[in-house]
Amino acid sequence: MGTGMAVITVFILVMAVGEDILPAETASVFGVITVADIVVMMVLANTICKK
Repeated sequence: MGTGMAVITVFILVMAVGEDILPAETASVFGVITVADIVVMMVLANTICKK
């Protein structure tokens, strides 16, 4: 779970540092990656990590 949280944290850092440089689509890409990361963390928490 720590790796999934690290991915989200790195993306927040990149968006904060490059907010003037990055195109507007970056926010949409960030949202999709965040939702996908959360889904993967939930699936892993309920399958592999339960053992």
